[in-house]
Amino acid sequence: MQIETLRNQIQSQRDKIVIHNFRGDCIELVQILRESLIHPSCPIKILYFNTTFLTNDCLRILMSGIKENNSIKELTLANIFQDSNINQGLEYINNM
Repeated sequence: MQIETLRNQIQSQRDKIVIHNFRGDCIELVQILRESLIHPSCPIKILYFNTTFLTNDCLRILMSGIKENNSIKELTLANIFQDSNINQGLEYINNM
């Protein structure tokens, strides 16, 4: 998935966002998602990450957006860790 594909999915008001095998700038990716997630009329109900490596900073940004969101019903994070120190990333998830 490229950044432009994500933007198109968000603009088309999709309720399910699937991010699979993303190899770009995870900061830009999660900032776009966070902006959408904190918007009061966010349509996203399902967010699925697979084989998209997120640094701890990216995971922190993503989790802050999800924490402010009331529409997410399902979140899947599969094969997302890039940093060798995953404890901090797991802490962000645990604090949800």
